[in-house]
Amino acid sequence: MKFSAIALMMLFGIFCSCDINNECQGFVEGPDYMVTANTKSYIDNYIDVSKIIFLDLASEEEVEFVIADLDQGFLNYSGIGPCPDNPRVTANINGNSESIKLAFSNADLEESIIYSLTEFPSIVSAIGTEAEDAWEILIQYGNIEDSPLTSEPVMVLELDRMAFNIVTESQVIGGKTFNDVIEINESNPGFDLPSNPSLEVKITRAEGVIYINDIINERELVYLRVE
Repeated sequence: MKFSAIALMMLFGIFCSCDINNECQGFVEGPDYMVTANTKSYIDNYIDVSKIIFLDLASEEEVEFVIADLDQGFLNYSGIGPCPDNPRVTANINGNSESIKLAFSNADLEESIIYSLTEFPSIVSAIGTEAEDAWEILIQYGNIEDSPLTSEPVMVLELDRMAFNIVTESQVIGGKTFNDVIEINESNPGFDLPSNPSLEVKITRAEGVIYINDIINERELVYLRVE
């Protein structure tokens, strides 16, 4: 995987020297970051329900995905920022970022579709210069226990800029109309596109995943409802 939004946010142990006489030797404890309400809104449709029902466009049969319970915890982050005791020099900052994961699975797929929601700080690469914010949402094909670097990436969302996505005001899929449809920007997806991807998806904030191109099973699924 190339150096991308995913890799940027998962860097650990970034080192930078401080002045030998300041109190920022080693690592400095930084703030904790919580997933924002705006980011959480992308999984609102899955809260307090247990199933997502899709329609197979070829067979016109309903296809059921089971929703797993939310998995909530914290990831460690390490980066370079101003020394609290002397902002003119840099320090190695350690802290925690909240991680919320949701998985839904189908009997015909060996792995699950994972929503990984995280709120990371901006990594400061030099005094007064911040790197661009990276992903808040990562959609993967894998296991809910996997890290962002150990499952197959399907979509990255950087909600402030949507640099890795294409947003369409309205799309008709399988006779159903969906608004504000989000899909990957293949020219800048935020990760290395697999040569043989397992899935392709389209999402909306309101419904979540509204379209699955299940390449493994050669079927196209469109969202119907949650139960």
